Amino acid sequence: MKQMQTKKVLNVHSEQGSKLIFNLIENALTGITVNELIELRKLSTVDSYQYYNKVKLKYIGLLGTLGSNYKITQEIEEMVFFFMHDIIKKATIRDDEYRDKQLEFKIA
Repeated sequence: MKQMQTKKVLNVHSEQGSKLIFNLIENALTGITVNELIELRKLSTVDSYQYYNKVKLKYIGLLGTLGSNYKITQEIEEMVFFFMHDIIKKATIRDDEYRDKQLEFKIA
């Protein structure tokens, strides 16, 4: 019988853990268009269930990959969702001319 590998606990309060989470969020949001961002904002006020699912689809694959080496708790998933939610709500959109432009996100 194959021995199960014990996964490390992802310490999000460490520098390495924070970097992993921030990189995941950057990768999940990179490529989103201005139109998608606007639609997500609208959806958040109209249908929170659909909004949650659309945001989750952006990061779940990346979180699954991270989960191959680390134990991903509900707290970590909620943290990722709420970081992304804050970015979606607070990202500045300046010009209607670039609605199809893909965005790149960097978390400092």
